Amino acid sequence: MKRSVIIPTANALARVEQTLASLMDLQCVPDEVIVVQNGLSENDRRENGTQYIAVAERFQSIGLKFFYDNVPGLLSGRHRGAREATGELLVFIDDDVTFSPNWLAELASVFDDPEIVLAGGPSRPVFECDPPQWMARYWQPTPCGGRQMAQLSLLELAAETVVTIDPDLV
Repeated sequence: MKRSVIIPTANALARVEQTLASLMDLQCVPDEVIVVQNGLSENDRRENGTQYIAVAERFQSIGLKFFYDNVPGLLSGRHRGAREATGELLVFIDDDVTFSPNWLAELASVFDDPEIVLAGGPSRPVFECDPPQWMARYWQPTPCGGRQMAQLSLLELAAETVVTIDPDLV
């Protein structure tokens, strides 16, 4: 099964490069990685053009492709990435994440079951410093156990096995 990883972003490449490096270190690398830069001005694109070429060359082994979308926002970036993807499995990630070495292989294996059409996993924060105490009140319980902080797209379920959850949590 061909795997396409889609990364919408409106941020500087430094953050995206860390995510790309983590993808390159996977035991099972993606067949293609699509970075959708959206909401950038034409001037920003021109100024950073050579930097994008260098990043594309550095990560060519994971099939890196850049696309621009004039419409700002995460949703438009995801839609553009889905239109450009050639894989059977579309994996949407944020631009500032890292992975365990077997992450993509484990995720792809879930779809060996033909009944599975949507999957997600834990999304845990790695803070650069201790978060402020007031942030703890934003954690909310999920109906299937565990907790979520929707404002930061964080999800920690109590189960270490496959559980059926509301698709809004994925």
